[in-house]
Amino acid sequence: MYWNRIKWIMVASCGALIVLVWLQFRWLQHSKELLEEQFDHKVSMAMCSAVETMAQNQNGIPVDSCAKHQRPNCCRNDSDSRDLLHDPSLESALNQALAFYQIRLPYQVSIIDKDSLADSTLMPPYACSLNPLLSDDEQLLNLTFPTKVDFLLKQMRFMLGSSIFIVLAISLIFLAANYYLIQQKKLSERNLDFFNNMAHEFKTPLTNITLASRMLGRKQPELADNQFLAVIHREGQHLLQQVDRVLHLASFDHNQQTLQNEPLHLGALIKEVVTDMAPSIREKKATISVELDPDLPLINGDRLHLSNAFRNLIDNALKYCTAAPDLQIRVNTSPTPGNIQVVLEDNGIGISEHDLPHVFEKFQRVGQSAAAGFDGFGLGLAYVKKIVELHRGAIQVASQLQQGTRFSLTFPTA
Repeated sequence: MYWNRIKWIMVASCGALIVLVWLQFRWLQHSKELLEEQFDHKVSMAMCSAVETMAQNQNGIPVDSCAKHQRPNCCRNDSDSRDLLHDPSLESALNQALAFYQIRLPYQVSIIDKDSLADSTLMPPYACSLNPLLSDDEQLLNLTFPTKVDFLLKQMRFMLGSSIFIVLAISLIFLAANYYLIQQKKLSERNLDFFNNMAHEFKTPLTNITLASRMLGRKQPELADNQFLAVIHREGQHLLQQVDRVLHLASFDHNQQTLQNEPLHLGALIKEVVTDMAPSIREKKATISVELDPDLPLINGDRLHLSNAFRNLIDNALKYCTAAPDLQIRVNTSPTPGNIQVVLEDNGIGISEHDLPHVFEKFQRVGQSAAAGFDGFGLGLAYVKKIVELHRGAIQVASQLQQGTRFSLTFPTA
C-alpha cells in the first residue's frame, strides 16, 4: 500500500510537470502571437503614414487639392506606379515611419494589384492602399520582412530564457525529490523488514518464557504464589502482546493478512474478553460493567482481531488510571440504521485536546501517558483503528484531562 502511494505520487508529479511544460509552451506561443500582432499593427501604421506623407508633400500641394488647382503632375496615375518603387522619397518616407515605430529591419517593397488577389477580402499581412498617392484605389503597397522571425525571437529572449530556466529548475527538483522518495522508500522497507524479523525473533523466546513460567507454577504448587514467578509470567505476556501488535500492524500494512470473518455476537464477544482479562481486572481493583441491548443483530467479523482490539481498549482503561478504574461498556443498536454501536467510558487520566488528533497514530504516546511513566509503545490504538476500519466500521474518541475518555465504535450489521 505504501509503495502504491509512492507510485501515485510519482505519476501525479510527472503529470503536473507535463502540464507545466505545456502551459509554458502555450504562454510563449501566446506571447509570440501578441508580439506579432503588435509588429503587424506598427508596420501597417508606418506604411499608411509613409503614403500619406508622400501624398501631402507631392509638389507641395495636398493630394485633395490636385483637381481644385488643376496643376499638372500633381497626382500620379497608374502608369507611374512602377516608377514609384524607384522613388527615393518612398524609401525615405518608409524608413522614417518605421523608425518612428522602432522597427529597423531590412525589408522588400512591392506594388500589387487588388485584382491579382484570389480573394479581395484577404489583404496581404503588410499592405496599404496607395490612394491618395495614386488616383485610384486598385494599387497596394506591400512590404516583406525576411528577418521578422529572428526579430520576434530576439524580443522574446528574456521570456524564453526565463521559461527554460524555470522548467529546468523544476525538472531537477522533481527528479531529486523522486530520487530521494524512492531511496526513503527502500530505507523504510529495510527498517521494517529488520523490525519485523526482530519481532519474530523475540516472539519465540517470549513464548517459551511465559509457557515455562506457567508450567513451573503447575508442576510445583509451592511456587504458584511466588511473586517473582508472577512477574516473569506477567511481563513476558505483556511483551508478547506488544510483539503481536507490531506483527499484526505490519502484516495489515503490507496486505499480507486477511480477516477470517464469521457471524459474531458482539456483546458475547466483549463479555468473553472481559472474562479472559479477569486477573488483570482484579489486580487493578477495577470495576467493569457491560450493558447489552436485547436482540442485538450479528456482525461479520474476525473473532481474533476484534477480541484483540477490545482487549487493547480495556487494557488502556485499566492502565491509564490513577484511581480505581471504572469502565462502562454499552453495546446497542446505533442511531444510524444497519449499525451496532459500542461505547467504552472510563475514569482515567484523559487526553488533552491538543493530543486527541494523534491518538490513533503509530508510535505516538500522548503527553499525560508518557509523562506519567506508563509503559507502552503507542501501537494499541493504531491497531484498534486499523481493525475497525477493516471491518468497515468507524471509531471516535472524546476526552478531557482528568475527566476520563470515551471511545465510540460502530460496525455494520451482517
